[in-house]
Formats: sequence, structure tokens, C-alpha cells
Amino acid sequence: MEYRSAAEAHLHNAAQAFYQGDHSSAFRHTRAALLTDPNSVEAWLWLSKLVDDPERQRECFERVLMLDPHNSIAQDGIERLRLAQLLASVQAPALHQRAGDMRQLGVRLVEQQLISNEQLQVALRQQRSQKIRGEFAPLGDILIRNGWVTPRALANALIEQLNEKRTGQYGQAAPQFLGEYLVIQGLISTTQLEAALEEQMRLRAIGQKVTLGSLLLRQGCIDPARLQRVLDQQRVEFYSRMGD
Repeated sequence: MEYRSAAEAHLHNAAQAFYQGDHSSAFRHTRAALLTDPNSVEAWLWLSKLVDDPERQRECFERVLMLDPHNSIAQDGIERLRLAQLLASVQAPALHQRAGDMRQLGVRLVEQQLISNEQLQVALRQQRSQKIRGEFAPLGDILIRNGWVTPRALANALIEQLNEKRTGQYGQAAPQFLGEYLVIQGLISTTQLEAALEEQMRLRAIGQKVTLGSLLLRQGCIDPARLQRVLDQQRVEFYSRMGD
């Protein structure tokens, strides 16, 4: 029979609970492991998975690096948190689809009989009403919130729109959001982008705002260094257009 220390036993139980979807028990066992052995690198890494607050995640990774300065998981974790903070702070309009693009998307959904024209008009009125109150709501979010379209159907429509834009059906316009930059440069596939967009819209529908870049990092579609380069390029191009 394999011998486990008290801390290892707690972590074994934490892993089982985590993969069964019981994060509360996983957190409790991980905390017990750290109380038993505060220098357990594995326990600190587990804790980083179980806390939602970025600052607490950073503390976990920093504690790991104090114990193991070359730990690649903690190094990557801190880099992901830094990029997530950068993504959250970027508010440039070039990162979002333009109102005209979204209205065009609404027409596409009507043509595909995914929504009715009446539903589109109601959603546009709701969007204008929120804008008057100083609230920005993407048209897609409103359609999902009303239960008129699914995140998967909307993500698929967005990818179709992007593909048509890339083939020139709507002209060779400059890329307008992060996903376009990444696809155009061959850093991610349209399939990966579609999956990330679907997940992003699903999370927004339940009140969790997660940036597209963060999701692509989480899903392993792109490494932090390449994402950083694209973000830098995107900012430069945006501010260049601002100066035209």
C-alpha cells in the first residue's frame, strides 16, 4: 500500500473532489494540506486553481516561486494574470465590433431564420434604451438574454461574418477586434475563435465578464508572448488611425 503524508492525503482528496466538480470540498482539503505543510508547492498550485480573485491567485503563484524559483506553472500563471489585467484595461473601440457590423449580424440571423425581424427590432430598441442610460450591451448579448439565440449559433454567425470579410465580400476592412487579428496572422484557427466566442458569450449570459484573450490563454490556443505582441500591434494601429 502506498504511503502518503497527511498533506499528500489531503491533496489526493482535493484532486478527487475537484474533478468531481465539488470545488468547495477541494478547497477545504487543499487548505488542510497547507495547514499541515505550508511549504507544499503542489498545494499552493492547487489553491491557485480554486480561488477566483486574481490577487489571491497571484499570491499563490508568488508563494510557489519563493519555494521553487524556476517553477514554469507559476511563471506562466503570473504572466497570464498580467495579460488578463492588460486586456481588462484596454478600452479602445477597435477591440469591439462596430454598431454597423452588429446590425449586419442581426440581419444575417434573420436571414438564417434564427430570429425573427420583430425580435431583431425589439433587441435593437432595448440596446438603444440601455445606451440612453449609459449602458453598453452588445446586440448578441441582448438576443441571448431574451432566449432568442444560443451562444453557439451566435458564435457561428460571427465566424461566418468574419470569413466573408476576409474573402472580400464586404471589402478589405482593417481588423476590428482581437480575434480578427489572431486569425489573420494565423495564430489561432477560426474553429478556436468560434469556441472561445461561444464560451465568452455563455459566461456573459450568467454575469461573468471574461476577455477573449483570457479565454484563449485558458484554452491553450495561444501563448502569452504571442498574445502580447498582437495586443501591442493592435494598440499601435488603433492610435495610428486616431491620428489620421
